[in-house]
Amino acid sequence: MVRMSRIWKLYLLYTVLLVAGMTLMGFILEDRLKNKLYEHLQDDVTTLAQVLGKVMPDTEDQDILKGFCKTYCPIARVRMTVIGGDGRVLADSEEKDAVGQSRLDRSEVQSALTGNTGFAVRFSDTLKMEMFYGAVLVQEKGKVLRLAMPMSRVKMFQNELMLLFSLALFMAPIIAMIVSFFVAKYKIYQGDMYKTGAWPRHL
Repeated sequence: MVRMSRIWKLYLLYTVLLVAGMTLMGFILEDRLKNKLYEHLQDDVTTLAQVLGKVMPDTEDQDILKGFCKTYCPIARVRMTVIGGDGRVLADSEEKDAVGQSRLDRSEVQSALTGNTGFAVRFSDTLKMEMFYGAVLVQEKGKVLRLAMPMSRVKMFQNELMLLFSLALFMAPIIAMIVSFFVAKYKIYQGDMYKTGAWPRHL
């Protein structure tokens, strides 16, 4: 009975330490996982925008640019906006009235016009939903190509991944409890063997 009591005391100690450590590690990994997902999203949008920028017509003709957006929008599954060097919209795959309007107040467009890839997440008044925006400057054509996708699509993938992660995080304490029990049992057994002299103290 005494021996079992010692096992349970060690078991409780090891369990608390392991569960606390795994829980803390889980929160840290969850935050890092979200950051990595966002980084991958930025990379994917940047690559897609650069590829589309290569085939974008080198013209100021709004009808041609509109046709370009309408053609590639369903293929790329993103909203496409072509913006001139002065920040004015030349074509948009979703919003006809946007043509001629300035987008210089958009942070992603400001970044793109300076030669950097710009990103932003905000609510779209046109589509009535939260959108992720990525904009790149197509330097040889002097235009900014901006892509946008619903954050609901991004969050859906993120939620599926986080569900698997949460399941693994839920199973971790159970595994920790089993491991800590056998470790505690082994420690007690090892201690008893030392006391009886059955376990060699020096190799």
